[in-house]
Amino acid sequence: MYSEATLADKPAFNLSLRELNLHMPGIPEMSGSVDAIFSVDKDMVDIRSLKVGAYGSQIKSSGTIGIRPVAGKIKTDIDLLMKSVKKVFALSKSGEGKINASGTIKAKDFSSLGVLTSTLKSTETYISKHSWSC
Repeated sequence: MYSEATLADKPAFNLSLRELNLHMPGIPEMSGSVDAIFSVDKDMVDIRSLKVGAYGSQIKSSGTIGIRPVAGKIKTDIDLLMKSVKKVFALSKSGEGKINASGTIKAKDFSSLGVLTSTLKSTETYISKHSWSC
């Protein structure tokens, strides 16, 4: 784990967790990593870079989020490998593939899921001829 904080008028943070293990009831155990660079200015969090990875897949995001009310706009790129999905959900059938998508997630006064909108576009999809299911 690496962390760095600059405490000034606009506090800035740099966080890197190379091995993050999640153990939650009802959800398969997961291992991954998180890298984040962000700053806080009054009621706004400016996410310069957020990278979450697990089993070869990665989500990269950046944008701003208001704290009061919780609202914002986050640009997101997703590289999802089918081997990651199979590992997380304990799927055993054969098959390979990947999905790449990018877009924007917007939240307006995030007090309920009804105010969350997203626009994600698949930029590349490849799934092998082998099938797999849950």
